[in-house]
Amino acid sequence: MTWLASNAAVATHLKSTVQLRRLFGAVVLDGADVITRGTEAELNRWYDKVHVPDVAATGVFKVGNRFQALEETPGQPRFVNLWETEIEAISQIFERLKPYAQAWRQKGRRWEGRVVSWRGAYRLITSMAANQPIVR
Repeated sequence: MTWLASNAAVATHLKSTVQLRRLFGAVVLDGADVITRGTEAELNRWYDKVHVPDVAATGVFKVGNRFQALEETPGQPRFVNLWETEIEAISQIFERLKPYAQAWRQKGRRWEGRVVSWRGAYRLITSMAANQPIVR
C-alpha cells in the first residue's frame, strides 16, 4: 500500500480545501507517531494544549490540520500534520521557526514521546476539487 493510499484523508484535504481558499502558497507536512504504544492520549493532549498554541503564536502558519491514518501500515507514521502558510519562499519557513523551536526545547515544551519520521515543505502546483477543473 502506498503512502498516499494509506493517508487518503491528507490527499482529500489537499485536493479540496486548498482549491476553495487559494490563499496559501505552501504547506509543511510531517509524519509522526508515538515512541511507546499506549501513549497516544498523552500525545493528543500535548499536541492540542501545548504544541498547537505554540505554533499558532509564531504567525508562520495560518491553518493547521492533523490526520490519523485510516488503517495502520507497517513502517508508516500514524499521524500526519499539515500546516498551511502564506510564505512562498520555502527555505524561509524553517528559518523562521528555528528560534521558536529552540525556545520550546529550553522551556520544556517539547514532548519527547513522539518521533517525527519525515518533514517537508511543499509549494502548491496543482489543485482540484470534485467536479471542478484542475487549476495551475
